[in-house]
Amino acid sequence: MNSPKKAASDIKSSAPETTELSWGTPAKKAKGALTVREMAVFSMLGALMYCSKLLLEWAPNVHLLALFIIVFTVVYRVKALIPIYIFVLLSGIFGGISVWWVPYLYIWAILWGAVMLLPRRMSPKIAAPVYIVLGTLHGLLFGVFCAPSQAFLYCHQLSLLAISSVTALYATAPRLDLS
Repeated sequence: MNSPKKAASDIKSSAPETTELSWGTPAKKAKGALTVREMAVFSMLGALMYCSKLLLEWAPNVHLLALFIIVFTVVYRVKALIPIYIFVLLSGIFGGISVWWVPYLYIWAILWGAVMLLPRRMSPKIAAPVYIVLGTLHGLLFGVFCAPSQAFLYCHQLSLLAISSVTALYATAPRLDLS
């Protein structure tokens, strides 16, 4: 009779070797692909941004979003867009996708792009005031950055009316004969 230990060793030896070799080795990652850890971290960072916005809604024009975006961009560079757009998506889902949400699709990317344009290796004495000024300018220009989408969404009917009025005025105006 076979002992249980011997039967278990027979099963191990009969298993194909490729499974044993490939079991412990990680699969090759495509260049730029996210790991599960990165997906979890970026999801938490996006949720942190959204929660900080909710917690500070009682104070007008006070939020930590610019700070988070600057820090995430300095640390993660291009991948910082992932938590930014997770925040935008959460804002749209829980706040209602409406006219106010449209500028969010690009307004935070403007801050991200400005941080990306700064040199990577700045001394901390220079970097701190530069990032503070950049976040402040973004906050002060927030309304200016919202204006193009608001103008398009709210004023496109008025602009069409103005164009048709100018066209009608031009069509009915007396012609000057300069000959």
